[in-house]
Formats: sequence, structure tokens, C-alpha cells
Amino acid sequence: MQDKYEIKQDSNGSFLLYHGLDLLTTFTRQNLREKLEACALTSGFSSNWIGSMLRLLNQKYPVPYPKESDQRSGLQRLIDRIGFDGLADYLRSKGLRVTKKLNVSDKEILKALEKEGYEVQGLINDVYYESGKRLLEVV
Repeated sequence: MQDKYEIKQDSNGSFLLYHGLDLLTTFTRQNLREKLEACALTSGFSSNWIGSMLRLLNQKYPVPYPKESDQRSGLQRLIDRIGFDGLADYLRSKGLRVTKKLNVSDKEILKALEKEGYEVQGLINDVYYESGKRLLEVV
């Protein structure tokens, strides 16, 4: 009778591939392709052998699917697709005012822009501001 192939999982999550009593290789799910190809090359096995070992692995240790709680929410998928700036633009298109807090005061930003030749006018923190005129309130 021909020796069987057997795959066992050890305590740290690695897999051990045996042919009878002989240990052929150890691998993880992350490096199984490289390890099985190297084992096939050194042992003279074909690519069909690699496929058979993958079937054996998946039969005995199926790939775990994420639990319901581990799945991404619709919001998380949307953030991945359009990013937070896209979400902010969407809310702006709905008429909402969306701003992002910065670690720099509005007054510093105004001075920097005016120094570069920009002219600014409008309400800042509910106080009217116009370039070249004094701020009525510290911003």
C-alpha cells in the first residue's frame, strides 16, 4: 500500500505536510504556494501534485470566513471607495456646511494667504473680515 499524504496543524497555526512518516515541508496560508512549489521541485512532483495538496488542505482545514461582526459596514465600504473628503463633498452637496478643524488658527491662515497676495473677505466665526482691514475679533 502506498503511503498517504497528511496535513497537520500545529499550535502556532503552521501546517505540516507528511508523506507517510516523512515530513516534507511546513507552511502557513501566507507562504503555502512558495513552500509547496519548492517541495514539488526538490521531490520531482508535478503541478498536479500541488493542486492535490491544496485540495487536501482545504478539505481538512477550510479557509475561515469572516464572522458577521467582522464584515465591513456599508459606511466603511463607502469610506474606502470615496474617502472622507468625498463624504464631506456629499454632505456639502446636500446644503450642509462641513469644515475640518486644523491645528492652525484662521488668523494665521489669513496672514499667510494675504502675504502671498490673496484677498479675503467674508464671515469668519460670524464676524465680517476683509483683507487690509483690522480683525474685529480674534479668530
